[in-house]
Amino acid sequence: MHAVVTVTLKNGSRHSKKVDRLSGWVGQPLTREQRMRKFNSCSRRLLDAGAAQRLADLVERLEEQPDVTALMAIARGERTAAPQGK
Repeated sequence: MHAVVTVTLKNGSRHSKKVDRLSGWVGQPLTREQRMRKFNSCSRRLLDAGAAQRLADLVERLEEQPDVTALMAIARGERTAAPQGK
């Protein structure tokens, strides 16, 4: 997969750039640091820093959770949700 971005300037000139290797796509996965930066950027619009961190912790250990109750509680904004599976 690739992406092409074309920009048209006020003077009418156009500039295009094709990117063949998309970051975060198949064969070019994001690093953990990049994933966390993206997650925090998105989640902090709705969750405070503590809730965002608890949610990230749960998702990273999803296979250890008995169910998704705690994860969904945080996503709904319930402040009493505590990580499980530790």
